[in-house]
Amino acid sequence: MDWLKRQRRRITATPSSLSARNLDPAEKARADQLQAEYLHLQKTIEEFDAKSLTIKAWSATLTTAGIAAAYTQNAPPVLLITAGGGLVFWLIEIAWKVSQDAYYPRVEMIERCFRDQRFDQAPFQISAWWPAPFGAQAARVVRALYLPRVFLPHLVVALAGLCLYFAAESHPAPMLSRPATFDEVR
Repeated sequence: MDWLKRQRRRITATPSSLSARNLDPAEKARADQLQAEYLHLQKTIEEFDAKSLTIKAWSATLTTAGIAAAYTQNAPPVLLITAGGGLVFWLIEIAWKVSQDAYYPRVEMIERCFRDQRFDQAPFQISAWWPAPFGAQAARVVRALYLPRVFLPHLVVALAGLCLYFAAESHPAPMLSRPATFDEVR
């Protein structure tokens, strides 16, 4: 589900507006527990986003260093390794996004409870809700493949590594038998 659509369906009822409707003590307790679960889930989802940025930073750093090393060492095969690294980071990010998306059905259910002010759902059921979203895991993986927020920068770097490799193979640079010394450079 698109992020913007989720944001449009945010909770309209706040804890203070719950008192507008007379809730029995058990229903009020369940509403408080659902609110605590909701806040925990939101924090977990935000932590996934933070770690996703870390994955992207590692990917960009290591693959850029690989491209630079390939050219400074005149070693085109390093470009293939760099492209492979970009693909591995992309797969890691897909797995991360699929795991994050598994939390959204439960979040949406809790939002619906607050929107409708019907607190008939049992609180603290995160693990009970996880298998259902993972049942459609193949579809989620395919969908995640095409999300720009998932494939960037990994796919771009992998493609760049492949293109640079084939360009280097078709126009090989002269190989140095040994690195130049400082005296030779002057």
